[in-house]
Amino acid sequence: VSTQSTGFMSRLIAITLLQGRDLKAADVGGTSDPYCVVYLNKQKKKKRTIVRQSTLSPIWNQQFVLASPHPSSDVINIRLYDKDLLVDEPIGFIKIQVSSIEEDSQAKWFKVEKGTGQLRIKFEWVTTEDAKQIIGVEYKVHINSVAGTVVSSKGNILF
Repeated sequence: VSTQSTGFMSRLIAITLLQGRDLKAADVGGTSDPYCVVYLNKQKKKKRTIVRQSTLSPIWNQQFVLASPHPSSDVINIRLYDKDLLVDEPIGFIKIQVSSIEEDSQAKWFKVEKGTGQLRIKFEWVTTEDAKQIIGVEYKVHINSVAGTVVSSKGNILF
C-alpha cells in the first residue's frame, strides 16, 4: 500500500485478539469485566474489543486492522481495562514493536505488563484487498506525518 502524498509505504496489519488468561482480578468477586483498547503509537483513533463479563480468561476473537506508516519504528499498544460503572480500571498493557512481527505470524501468548496473565494474539500482514474483507468497505489510504489512517471514500477515518 503506497500513497501519493508523502511517498511513504504503509503496511497493513490485521490484529486478532483471541483470548486472555489469568488476568488481574479487579472486582470484589475475584473476577474482572475485561476489554482491550488497541492503537498504534499515540493515535487518537482506537479500536476496542467487546467487554467479557465476570472472567479472568476472556475469549474475544476480534480482528482489527491498523495501517503502519513506519514499520521500523511503530509500536502497537494494547491496553486492558476492567469495565466498571463509573470509571474503568486499567489492568495491564502490552506493547509490540511492529518491526518484530513476522510475515507468517502464528498466534502467540504475550505477557501482560503492570498486571497479571497473558493475551493470545495473532498478527498478519495483509493487503488492501484482505483489509477490505475484514472491515467490509471500500477505502483509500491516507498517511499523515504522525501515523497511518485508513479513510473511507466518504472521508470517515476507519483505522
